[in-house]
Amino acid sequence: MTQGQLMLLSGGGFSTETNSYIDQVALNLCQNKGKKRIVFVPTASHDAQGYIDKFKEAFSEHETYVLKAEDLEQSVGIEEMDIIYIGGGDPHYLVETWKTTGFDKIIIKCVAMGILVIGISAGAMCWFEKMRSEKKTTDGLGLLEGSMCPHYDEKCEETLDYDIWAKENPAIKHIKLNNNENLHVIDETIMAKIISLS
Repeated sequence: MTQGQLMLLSGGGFSTETNSYIDQVALNLCQNKGKKRIVFVPTASHDAQGYIDKFKEAFSEHETYVLKAEDLEQSVGIEEMDIIYIGGGDPHYLVETWKTTGFDKIIIKCVAMGILVIGISAGAMCWFEKMRSEKKTTDGLGLLEGSMCPHYDEKCEETLDYDIWAKENPAIKHIKLNNNENLHVIDETIMAKIISLS
């Protein structure tokens, strides 16, 4: 039976680290143990070229592809990938763009097919029912209950706002993750919190 897997990263990964431990953990979850086909979806960063360059460099030993916003409606070949990596940035823009192009349905189908999906920051927040960022609340993809706040240990304006919003909305399940904390999700159930010490 095919299992849907998500690895949700709060921080770290190839965008800020070299030879990232948590990226390696995620790669090891992939069913294909050889050279992997990995596609990067940098929607949340507005397809920032520097982010794309870091992705290609980090996974240069594998077959890498990039799916920019202008190509989301077609998404040719994405169902043949071993791993889909969702980058960080603006979660509201990410989900709005995906829903406008219909990519939200495609990515959810990919998870159901058993393709490993890795999301960092905004790419992790988007899987929950609600997203709180930049003092704004919007709907996420809704695969997971509640909401998630990444980078919680930074104690910045974003996290302080999240705390206020969480207190005002006690009926919502609130998950707060430090930069070195990551979630492993199987079939829409959070199975483990993985701590990166590097």
